Amino acid sequence: MLDRPTEVDLYVEGEAREDTEFDTGWIINADTHAKIYRMTWRDSAPAGGAEKNRMAHVTRTLPAGRYAAFYATDDSHDALGWNASPPHDPDAWGLLLRVNDPAARAAVKSFTYDHVPAAATIVALTGVGDKESRSRAFTLNRAMDVRIYALGEGRDGRMFDYGWITNNGSHQKVWEMRYAETENAGGDAKNRLVDKSIHLDKGDYVVHYVTDDSHSADGFNAAAPPDGKRWGITLLAASGTLDRGVVTETAERSDPSIIAQLVGVRDDESPKKRFTLDREAQVRIYALGEGSGRSLVDYGWIEDAKTGKTVWEMTYRTTEPAGGATKNRRFEGTITLPAGEYTLRYETDDSHSFGSWNADPPDNPDMWGITIYRAGGGR
Repeated sequence: MLDRPTEVDLYVEGEAREDTEFDTGWIINADTHAKIYRMTWRDSAPAGGAEKNRMAHVTRTLPAGRYAAFYATDDSHDALGWNASPPHDPDAWGLLLRVNDPAARAAVKSFTYDHVPAAATIVALTGVGDKESRSRAFTLNRAMDVRIYALGEGRDGRMFDYGWITNNGSHQKVWEMRYAETENAGGDAKNRLVDKSIHLDKGDYVVHYVTDDSHSADGFNAAAPPDGKRWGITLLAASGTLDRGVVTETAERSDPSIIAQLVGVRDDESPKKRFTLDREAQVRIYALGEGSGRSLVDYGWIEDAKTGKTVWEMTYRTTEPAGGATKNRRFEGTITLPAGEYTLRYETDDSHSFGSWNADPPDNPDMWGITIYRAGGGR
């Protein structure tokens, strides 16, 4: 903590390459969590030895305020054991922060700092493993700024393990972890981090997190991020501790108008569900699927349960864009079904489905599949 503007001298040695850092140090504003400085390849110089050994020596004047300094390493190439030639000054591997002016040192005070404090936490979906889909609902009793701290997997502009927030009930997305808004989380370049604050109005929300089939808290198949135990998403009060009277943990709302539903469908699945109509009825269908050319490869249909005959099928011609990649397709419409027993079915191919997108997901990824509502209800 600095009582007044103070010139600081920073020396960092670490391991980096042009597209990522493996061992590095950084400084943040402890109240806003904004990055003040981070050693990267671009703003560092060779430290001797192997090409990946890098060093930076900078002098900055920091305004009065609270700051936190960090240093993180991956699982190899450090002072405990080099897997390539060490730097010229191996004992300096790490971060050194100094105040050179003896008269200014009195302005520096230490304090206890917790980067993701439990006392500020609203929701934590962390330690998420392979092929998981987690969610938790909560209510904000007044509008507030919330901090999102999320770790996930992404590369080439797309996310594979990521989180998002929806309105509870309407399922409308209010925030999503997009690759363009992430930064390297340390370790392998595909480890991505969001640490930002957003404003949420008073209301009911659901926090979601989904993973694909590899590189997660179950086991990283490349260098893990330093904060790998928090793989997932955490929502916190943007500043200070959380007023527990402002947040209420709630249940996700189930829509009473739903007759049958198959959602969150993953690759190479073919789920089914039976339902009965006591009388002829109009039903509303909401379905998301994948188009290839002018046909569908992920799609739903309805069968007569006794004969197995298809009575309705989702086709490319009857669908429209569903947001995200152009191959994401949506059917939303009403049909009439006679009284009887039916089987709701959905089928996916071997790619681009819930939790394993090979292109941008649709606007409502958790609804990938098909839902039948009583007419006049639902989406």
